[in-house]
Amino acid sequence: MDDEKTLQQAQENMKAINAAVDAYQNGTMSKEEAGRIVYERLFGESEIGQPHHK
Repeated sequence: MDDEKTLQQAQENMKAINAAVDAYQNGTMSKEEAGRIVYERLFGESEIGQPHHK
């Protein structure tokens, strides 16, 4: 059952990432907003408050 939940969560994350990328490419979402969604879906946390390395 856990494997099924993990697969479902991964599929939901990929759908959200793809939607964010599409919205950014269509100009309906900012780069920052799309990046935040991708980051949160990949790493499970917000990058706000995380140190930025330049």
